[in-house]
Amino acid sequence: MLHLPVELVIAVLKYTPLSTIANLLSVSREWNNFCKVNESILYRNAAVFHGFISSSIVYSDLGTALSRRALAGVDDWKSFCYTQIRIQKSWRGEDHSFVTSHRSAGDRVHRIKVDEQKGFLIVTTSRGGLFVVDLYDDHVLWSLPEDYVHTYAHCEYGSGYLIFDRPGSFGEKEVWRIADDFETAQDSATSSIPDEKQQSISSWAETVHGLASRGHFRPWAVLRPPAVTRAFRFVYPTLLAATRNSLFVWDIPTGELVQIIRDTQISADGPGSTEGLGDMNYVEISSQIDGHAFICGSNALRAFSRTSGRCVLDVSSSQISYGKNTYSFIADGSHEQLGLPNSVLKPQPTSHHFAVRPTGHKRLIDEFIAVHVSACGSHLAALLASSRLIILPFFERVISGAVDIWDIALDIQTGSPVSVARYLAFENGRVAVATGTGLFVVSLDWESTLQSSAAPSISVHRAAWFNGPVALSCVSCLQMTPTGIFMNWDAGIQSNGGRDYREELFPERGFERIYTRSLSEEQRVIRLANGDDVVQLFDWSAGVFFRIQC
Repeated sequence: MLHLPVELVIAVLKYTPLSTIANLLSVSREWNNFCKVNESILYRNAAVFHGFISSSIVYSDLGTALSRRALAGVDDWKSFCYTQIRIQKSWRGEDHSFVTSHRSAGDRVHRIKVDEQKGFLIVTTSRGGLFVVDLYDDHVLWSLPEDYVHTYAHCEYGSGYLIFDRPGSFGEKEVWRIADDFETAQDSATSSIPDEKQQSISSWAETVHGLASRGHFRPWAVLRPPAVTRAFRFVYPTLLAATRNSLFVWDIPTGELVQIIRDTQISADGPGSTEGLGDMNYVEISSQIDGHAFICGSNALRAFSRTSGRCVLDVSSSQISYGKNTYSFIADGSHEQLGLPNSVLKPQPTSHHFAVRPTGHKRLIDEFIAVHVSACGSHLAALLASSRLIILPFFERVISGAVDIWDIALDIQTGSPVSVARYLAFENGRVAVATGTGLFVVSLDWESTLQSSAAPSISVHRAAWFNGPVALSCVSCLQMTPTGIFMNWDAGIQSNGGRDYREELFPERGFERIYTRSLSEEQRVIRLANGDDVVQLFDWSAGVFFRIQC
């Protein structure tokens, strides 16, 4: 092929993986010389082929497109490609990963947001206050006081915008924008402009932290919903806030309320329709203007079209099974020794079986506690309290009627169903789940799920360091970035005199047995007056944050 024009050879190699370039180096002296002379363009094309960058990125853009952590040791396109390969291998437990603690925000962290590219974290605490913490040296860059940001405050962040709710304000939400992103011609949103209270506390923060701009925020807007809201979620550029029966949608760059979706509690006519949504647990929204808004309720998971405002997907939380492809974890005593000794993420053996579609009146007492949609808006991941992860690849096929949920849903038991699941994250094609018995990362080839003839193959890795049920029960936040997982964790009860305290807490049961208990086992069934058989799975009565760095 070397007798062809150089441009044509490079065009052909543009569609080949890195392994092909490595092989060509040893094929012959001519191929070796060709690859070395054209090394930069070949490896840049490989970076695009593997999805490390978009086709529009040039080398000088890497510093603004990716984080310092993702570019460690990078000095050309070749080293960039192999750094990204090492990061991917770390996620698979095939390369080094480790645990790092962050303590400067205190020992009662509640919520965490991460801007890996800018190099900082945002945290709120159970005591109140908000802190922006440097990702690398762990010092506080900027903060708001405890008497301004209320205890257990929820916050949202994305693309330089920070949002949190005001206490006792009927659902008012403050929007702040990172100082570096302000333009001289505009100092706030065009609608819902900042008020005196927000401006005053901004002056306080400037006095305390100086005039440096890195990690500093300035007032952008104060949003005043038409009714008191209970949950909110920001996916740039859109904020979704929900009342018991309505959804409000704002465009954050302008501060304008752009959509109201009403009657979310009323029974819907979408696929899998249920009778009521119940109490609200979580909301989610896709970034696409023609995408969807989602609500997790105690009785159902619902999706609403952002175009029409109609409920287009309604899934009951009481189903015994959600799909024919079901997965559970195998604990045969050897899984703790799997993987590399210097990797926190260990392979988690998983079994697959085809479920029989349930018939009759048996149902579960369960509820959806979290839902996330992929950045592309095509895939859905939802977490039930019983630690079941339901993944719907290309879920719009269900909405259009092309397929049934049963045919495409992946029903994965990610821990013991007798302890309530904690948190869900979905980023960069990976799903992370914190349950009462572990921290897990689930990966799959999304395109392969379109092949209905074969069962989708999933890959699961467990963060073996985070195995304590008591500490896991305190988890209130879990976030994922391209190179790490961030989670709050009570390190004080991780160990007890060097012994495995899990056995001391559950001496009559054994950790592995409660860990491996699955929905396929016989459960106690309660017969209701209406003839339904209800399975009770779990007991509802049953600080420092860490990151796993890949």
